[in-house]
Amino acid sequence: MTDWQAAACGLPFSLALRGGLVGRLESSAYTRWVKTLPCCCGCERPADDPHHPKLRGFAVAGSKVPDWWTIPLSRACHDRLHHDVQAWEAAHGAQSFHALMTLTQAIVEGVITCK
Repeated sequence: MTDWQAAACGLPFSLALRGGLVGRLESSAYTRWVKTLPCCCGCERPADDPHHPKLRGFAVAGSKVPDWWTIPLSRACHDRLHHDVQAWEAAHGAQSFHALMTLTQAIVEGVITCK
């Protein structure tokens, strides 16, 4: 759904996105790049299992946040996060912080370019 389509439905784009009306925003190239990073937990293992954080506002059943918000995690750390999100965040920080740091690194390294 484009901005004008969301507007035609009477919704701002942000509400249409959060409501699941836009569809999944995917980038296999970006998630492949995230897999080249070390795990963000500091364990130094490869991030072979990028995680899509569960962020407020994207609670539509069965939906994931856009791929550009993935965080680099190893399989073991990904399992630990899903086992106990609060404990993981207490030890490593908010998932949104790691998503922002990863996205910023992608911009600085030219993985994502801005006009």
